[in-house]
Amino acid sequence: AILDYIKNCKDFIIILSPHSLDRCVNEGDWVRKELACALKEKKNIILTMFISGCLAGLGASFLYLSGIEQWSCGQTNVPGMGFNGIAAAFLGGLHPIGSILSAFFIQHITSGGSYVDKMVYASQISDLILAIIIYFCSFVLLLRLLMKKGALKRMEKQIDTIHEKVVDQIDDTEHRIQDKARNEQN
Repeated sequence: AILDYIKNCKDFIIILSPHSLDRCVNEGDWVRKELACALKEKKNIILTMFISGCLAGLGASFLYLSGIEQWSCGQTNVPGMGFNGIAAAFLGGLHPIGSILSAFFIQHITSGGSYVDKMVYASQISDLILAIIIYFCSFVLLLRLLMKKGALKRMEKQIDTIHEKVVDQIDDTEHRIQDKARNEQN
């Protein structure tokens, strides 16, 4: 029934949480079947990170609807506050609690940047600090990924060498058994 709805719809929206696609390696998984059906039918697939997106939207709505932040939007400029939601979700590791804490952290740096002496520092110093922090966080994630891949390769080599030793020992044992059987026949 679900697959029929997917075939009849125009867009396919899938709500993802961290590690939600890990189970899709199983052939019988429903998420995998739904994605395969949507891909086969060439539907527009919209992936969303539901919790992080909701929290970022909720924070922005509290900020703008509460009247704390006064802003105006002309035809040529858009406030940059929405991009902080993406940065907060990334910095929080796409985890709901991490997103909340990183949103507080980002807002604290942004608010503090408005109090710096504009004669000494540029007004964009807080944006620069945030950009550097996010850059280094992504660099750490990249290094962690590379280290995991390196450790995985080392483990695969160790497993291969252990496998070769076990196969050699089994072959040696089989040869000894065959030699012993021949000696007993003689």
